[in-house]
Amino acid sequence: MSTSLSDEILAFFKAYDKDNSGFITPDEIAQVLKEYGYTAPDQDVKELMDQLDKDKNGRVNYEEFYNSIAARY
Repeated sequence: MSTSLSDEILAFFKAYDKDNSGFITPDEIAQVLKEYGYTAPDQDVKELMDQLDKDKNGRVNYEEFYNSIAARY
């Protein structure tokens, strides 16, 4: 059984949404990056948030995340 792109994006989103709030915060981005061995400077996290957080509310919802990732495929 193959995994669809939307299933993969959802799994990726859930990996970042550490507290299962339905949103990704800058702290959660930094935490995941650290788990992969990269200690992100605040500026890098801010730049990523600027790219993902389309409504500029300080957190990334699934729709914003999905649209950003799916646009790259």
